[in-house]
Amino acid sequence: QIMRAVVTHIHHSHIDREGFVVDPFWGATTPPVLQNLARELAGLGPDSYQPALNLVVRYLSGEELKEDDFELQNESLLSGYQLLLNAAIRNTPSRDEMMRDLANSKIPHEAATHFCEVFQANEERLKAGAKRRAPNLATVSRVRWRIDVSVSSAALSRVLKPSILTRLELDDGRYESFEMSSEQLQELRLQAAEALHRLDAADAAIAPLLP
Repeated sequence: QIMRAVVTHIHHSHIDREGFVVDPFWGATTPPVLQNLARELAGLGPDSYQPALNLVVRYLSGEELKEDDFELQNESLLSGYQLLLNAAIRNTPSRDEMMRDLANSKIPHEAATHFCEVFQANEERLKAGAKRRAPNLATVSRVRWRIDVSVSSAALSRVLKPSILTRLELDDGRYESFEMSSEQLQELRLQAAEALHRLDAADAAIAPLLP
């Protein structure tokens, strides 16, 4: 049951020239908060979603805010915009990449355009705020992967065994690559499914406590 839930939420953006699968700038899985954001934005105008985005920008930039500032804002908008901004800060996608990924996730064009404009206008202060909050450790900024098939080996003339080559791009400019078998990938997916299930449960538990 957990595996089906995770597969349903996996979405890949496109395949690049090297054959690597490129995920949306927030990752391969589409979190429930992003799905909720798309549904909310479909029925709202700029007067409703622009103040919410501006408030999240102020919060992530390190401004001191009061609980009253959040009371009149839509919780789905705040959570969704916080996820998108944190992902954009971490992965620094181009405007075209953001527009493509937001469109694929059914974010209305007008709202997606406004998000890109606000992020680009406030990118430096957002990154400064993230730097103050984050530990001084390298983090993964992008994950790319592809499937390779071994046609033959020194021992066998015909193998046809698939393997998954994964490349991690770190925010300090380094790259780390590793290869795994289909069995190892299956185990990784099971572990990721369990972790996502626990995160969803934690989000549901703390949601009533948020301002």
